[in-house]
Amino acid sequence: LLGDILAEKPQEKKAINNALVLSGLPIVDSARIERLQAFIRDKFLDKHGEVVKFSMPTDENGNSLGFALCCFQTDQQALDALTDIQSFHLITYLVTFSPSVTKEDPHAIKMFEVDTGKMKRSFLHEQAAKWPVFKWSHKGEFFARVQTGKALQVFETPSFSLLDKKSISVQDVQDLSWSPTDNILAYWIAETDNQPARVILMTMPEKREVATKMLFNVADCRMHWHPQGNYLCVRVNRYTKKKLDADNTPKYINIYTNFEVFRMREKNIPVEKIEVTDAVSCFNWEPHGSKFAMVQGIASKGLSVVFYQVNAHDIEKVKVLEKRNVNTISWSPIGQHVVLAGLRSANGGLEFIDTSDMKTTANQEHFGATDIEWDPTGRYVVTTVSFWHVKVDNASHVYSSHGTLLYKLNKLERICQFAWRPRPPTLLSDEQIKNIKKNMKTYSRRFEKEDLQSSTRASKELLEKRARLKTEYEKWRAKLLEKFRGEKQKRLELR
Repeated sequence: LLGDILAEKPQEKKAINNALVLSGLPIVDSARIERLQAFIRDKFLDKHGEVVKFSMPTDENGNSLGFALCCFQTDQQALDALTDIQSFHLITYLVTFSPSVTKEDPHAIKMFEVDTGKMKRSFLHEQAAKWPVFKWSHKGEFFARVQTGKALQVFETPSFSLLDKKSISVQDVQDLSWSPTDNILAYWIAETDNQPARVILMTMPEKREVATKMLFNVADCRMHWHPQGNYLCVRVNRYTKKKLDADNTPKYINIYTNFEVFRMREKNIPVEKIEVTDAVSCFNWEPHGSKFAMVQGIASKGLSVVFYQVNAHDIEKVKVLEKRNVNTISWSPIGQHVVLAGLRSANGGLEFIDTSDMKTTANQEHFGATDIEWDPTGRYVVTTVSFWHVKVDNASHVYSSHGTLLYKLNKLERICQFAWRPRPPTLLSDEQIKNIKKNMKTYSRRFEKEDLQSSTRASKELLEKRARLKTEYEKWRAKLLEKFRGEKQKRLELR
C-alpha cells in the first residue's frame, strides 16, 4: 500500500552532537575490558563533563572490537573531548586566493567551510597587504588582518563578522601575530615624530592590553613565538641614522639588532632585553624547552651561531659557535637536539648538536640540500634536494637525531617535497616529561639491567636448545649405527 511505502521514506533527523565514536582502540579480552574502559574515561572523557552513556561493543567471545560509543550531557562537552582526543586542530575552514585582472575584485580572497563546502565570506585583496593576509588564532576562533597604518580587523567564527562589529583603530600599525596556544594577539606600531614604536599584546575577545613595550629608533620588527606560547621574542632592527630619499622613503644607516623577550607565563608579563651588535639572519626557539638560537654576522666575514638559555631570573648566553656556514636552525620537535644546516647555496653542511651539553654529535654533508624535515618523534631527520629548486641529483638522506646516516634515497627523479606522517602527541604532561629527562640516568640503569637480564635469559635458552638438539642428534646417530652394525651379515652375503 502507498502508506507502507511512504513510511519507509528516509526522514531527516537532528544530529546527535553530544555523541562520540572512539575508534582505533586496543582490542582486549574480556578480563581487561573493564580496565580499558576505566582508563579511557579517566584519561580522556570524565574531565570534560558528565558522561551519560558509555558502551564498548564485544564479539561472541567477549573480546572488544576496537571502538567505543559515548554520550555527554551537552554538545560543548563532546566538542571539548573531541578536540582533546584528536590532539590536532580541526581543519574547519579553507582560504583561497585567486588574483584577478580587476584590481578591485571583491572576491579575490574566499573563505569556505570545509564540511559543507559553503563559502562563508570573500574579501578584496589590497595591493599593499603582506601574505598571509589573514592570520588565524590557535583554535580557529578568530582571524585577523592589518589595514596597514590604519587599523586591526579581528573577525570571529562561525559568523565571519568583525568582532564587536567594528575595527580596532591603531594608527601606524604594521604587523600582527597570534600566540600558538592562547587567544593573545601581538602587534607592533611604527614610530612617528611624536611617538616611539610600540609592541602591544592584546587578549581576545576582551580586547584588553596585557603588555606594552616602547622602542626607539626602530626600522623593523619581527615576532617569534615559542612553540608552546611560553615566550614571545620580538626581533627589533634599529638604526643609528635615518635619511629620506627624494620620494620621502626612509633609508636606515648602521642597522643593529635587539631582542625583547616577553615571559608570557609570569605575572604582568615582564620583558627582558638582549643586545646584539651584528646582523641576525636566522632565529628559532627550542620546542618544549627554554633555549633559542640565532645566526648572526655577515657571510663574507664569517657567521656565528649563538645559543641562549632563558633562566628563572635572566637570559644566559650558553654557547657561541664561530665560523659556521649556516643559514638554517632546525630543532627537533621534542627539543634538545638541533641541526645547523647550510641549505641551498650554502653547500649542504650539517652539524648535529645535543644542547644538553652543547656538544657536536656528528658532522654530515648533503650537497645541494634545499630542505630539512624532522619526524614528529624527533628520532629521525631528512634532508632533501627538491626539484622545485634543483633540477638534477634529486634525493633524500635519512639521519638519526645524533647525525648517523641511516639511508640514502637516491635517484628520486623530480621529488619536490618530503613530508612525515603526523603522529598524535604524547599522553605525558610537560611535567612528567621534565621528570623523566631529569631522572634519565636512573631509568637508563634500570633498562640496561633489564636488557642484560633479557640477553642472559636469551643466551641460556639458546644454550639449552643447542644441548637438546645435540642430544637428539646423538640418539638418532646411535640408533642408526646400531642398525648399521646389525645388518653387517646381510651386507656380506650380498657380496
